[in-house]
Amino acid sequence: MTSATGSAYVPSGPRSAAPTAWGDDDRGGPARLPPADPVFGTPTAAELLGAVGDFLRADLLPSTTGQARYLLRVAVNVIDIVRRECEQRDRAGTVLRQALAELGMADEGELARAIRSGAFDDRAEEVRRYLTTAALTRLAVDNPSYPPPTTFPLVS
Repeated sequence: MTSATGSAYVPSGPRSAAPTAWGDDDRGGPARLPPADPVFGTPTAAELLGAVGDFLRADLLPSTTGQARYLLRVAVNVIDIVRRECEQRDRAGTVLRQALAELGMADEGELARAIRSGAFDDRAEEVRRYLTTAALTRLAVDNPSYPPPTTFPLVS
């Protein structure tokens, strides 16, 4: 299988066959790099989703027409959105947690309650910057033509 970036995934056997220490495995094989996901190893969820999306796009989509083609395109778009969410989850979470912390809030629920209570009436520009950052972060997952914000605040 090949990912959307063109890199090939070469399976090294079942996940349970992973060596107990990184380096030469207990079967005399070559040294291996640690998995990208310390819990589930490789391929990661994002890599699996990328491979499925690539397969559907390259092998099934060209041979479908009409309603089936439309539904397949919808499915491929959903797979791509979930893959991007997997890939961007950590960075997006860091950006949004930092933005909320700068407002003195633990989460968006707390921010919403504070806004409703009037606690941010005199800090509208700070709230607008947070909401813009949150919207752009989510939009980058839904639509890849929007780059995800990497820092907060977006506007000084």
